Amino acid sequence: MSAAQDPYGQGHGSSLVAWEKLAQAKARGAEYDSNERRRFSQCLPGTRQELLTALYGAMTEDTKQIVCLVGESGSGKSSVAHSMARQLSSQDQLAATFFFSRTYAGRGDNSLVFPTLAYQIGLLHPRAKWAIVKAINDDPELLSSTKSRADQLEHLVKAPLRSLRLVWETPRKMIFVAVDEGVTGDETSLEALILAMNELVRDSSIPLSHVLVTSRPSLPFNTLSQSLASQGLLTTFDIQRFSYERDIDIFLKHFFDKIYDIRDLTFLHSRLWPSSTSKPPKAQASALTSSRRCDGAVDTIDLDLGDIDSIYRYVLTSLEDRYRRSGAEYLSIIVALAKPLTLSDICALSGTDVLKHILHLSALVDIPPNAMRSSVTV
Repeated sequence: MSAAQDPYGQGHGSSLVAWEKLAQAKARGAEYDSNERRRFSQCLPGTRQELLTALYGAMTEDTKQIVCLVGESGSGKSSVAHSMARQLSSQDQLAATFFFSRTYAGRGDNSLVFPTLAYQIGLLHPRAKWAIVKAINDDPELLSSTKSRADQLEHLVKAPLRSLRLVWETPRKMIFVAVDEGVTGDETSLEALILAMNELVRDSSIPLSHVLVTSRPSLPFNTLSQSLASQGLLTTFDIQRFSYERDIDIFLKHFFDKIYDIRDLTFLHSRLWPSSTSKPPKAQASALTSSRRCDGAVDTIDLDLGDIDSIYRYVLTSLEDRYRRSGAEYLSIIVALAKPLTLSDICALSGTDVLKHILHLSALVDIPPNAMRSSVTV
C-alpha cells in the first residue's frame, strides 16, 4: 500500500510534519512517567492503602464521573495520583495524564493541556494518531494558544477518542494533578478545564468513563466541585480524612534506611528505627517535605526569610504567589514566640486574621480543631 493510500497516514510526509509540530507544542514533563518527575513518584509500597483502594473503587465503578482528591500542599496528592496512574496504565485503563506545575515552563499553561492530551492519545493507537494529524493538517491553527479551546477539545481530544470506541474493550480514565497550579490563561480557565472533562465523561460516544483531578482547596474549586457534586457528576475525597500514622512510620523508615545505606553507617551502629516507644510528631506532609529536602529536590524562593529553616523555604515555595510573603511573615511570628499561643492570641498580637495566611501551611503548622482556644504549634 502506498503512503498516499495508507488510511493511518504513517508514511505520509505531511502527517509526520504535523505530528512533529504537536510534539513541539505539547507541555514537557506533564505525563505521569516523565523523567522530569522522577524524584516525585508513586507512594511507597504499603502506604496509602485505604485511600488508594477508595479511589480505585470510585474510578472503576459503573457510574461515569469526575473524582476529586483535595488536600493542602505537601499532603501527598501527587504521589497518590502517580500510583493510581501507574496501576491504571498497567491494566490498559489509562488514556492520558497531565501533572500541572507552576515551577516548570509549560506545565502551568492551560493552553497546552489539549495538545498534550492529544499527543498521549495518539501514541495509544494509529487510528487516533491519524485523526489527530488530519485535524492539524486541516487546521494548523489548532496548535495555537489563541485557538478556541472548544475547537481544540473537539478535534484534538474528542474525535481521536471516538475513533477508539470500537478498539478499546473498556472505557479508559484520565488524571489531572494539581489543577490549581494551572496559572496561565484567563481567570475562568480552571472552571473551563473541569467542565471540559465533564463533557468527555458525559459523551456516550467517547470511551472515557472517569477523570481523577487533584487540587488544593480554594474558593473557585470548592464552588465548582460542590455544584457538580450536587448533580451527581462528581465525587470528592479529602486526603486528610484518611489515616496516615502507619504510613509515616513506613515513609520515615524508608528514607532513614536510604541515608543509612548511602553513608554506610554500619560501622557506627545498627538500624535503630523506628522506635517502638516514639511516634512521629508531625503529619505526613512534614515527613514528605523533609525527605524531599534531603533528596535535594528543592525549588528556590525569592524572599528574605532570615533564619527560617530550609525545609520551611521548600513549603513556602509551593504556595501561590499571593500567599508566599504573608505565609513567611506569620510563620516567622509563630516560630519566634517564646511559648505557643492560641490562634486568638496570635490574631490579637498581629492585628489581623492570621488563619487565612497560615491555612496553606499545614505541612508545617499544626492548627488544632479548636484553634481559638488551643495552641498553634510548628
